[in-house]
Amino acid sequence: MADVMVTVIGYVGSDPTLKITGNNLAWIQFRVGSTRSWRDADSGKWISGATTWFTVKAWDAKARNIADSVKKGTPVIVTGRLSENPYVLTKEGENGQVTTETRHSLTIENATVAIDLSRGIATYTRVDRDVPPPSDIPERFRAQALGNSHDDDEPPVPEDVNVNEITGELLEDALPMAA
Repeated sequence: MADVMVTVIGYVGSDPTLKITGNNLAWIQFRVGSTRSWRDADSGKWISGATTWFTVKAWDAKARNIADSVKKGTPVIVTGRLSENPYVLTKEGENGQVTTETRHSLTIENATVAIDLSRGIATYTRVDRDVPPPSDIPERFRAQALGNSHDDDEPPVPEDVNVNEITGELLEDALPMAA
């Protein structure tokens, strides 16, 4: 049987929980709710239908990136393999009578998660978790410090001049004094 792939647009309903297995495999799980809404033709008001809830699961680098990017309330677009898992709900009534009901949970596995940009602005940061994070020093200064060539458009920075490492601006109080 072929996998059923789905795409869901909704809001994160619970803070993602990142877990690490004994084999150092990262995985994450959280809930996403999607509510259908439509405009009533007669009144012009928006009407909301029932919310459908999904458990979202992802592994490895995706899990770590989701943990660093998504929190409860974030508007997301989730795509992945849909699975349906039955479970039994047991209720005790007012008269002490116990009833059971079989329900089904919907899970999106191996999910790819994106922030819904129709609802806000996001910034992208590339992450390579196998390499140490880059220095805050601008590239032209790192290249010069390593003895590599710099851009032809950028003049070399003298060694006795201090430069703001983040903005690249010369620090006035650090300019060499004229003799």
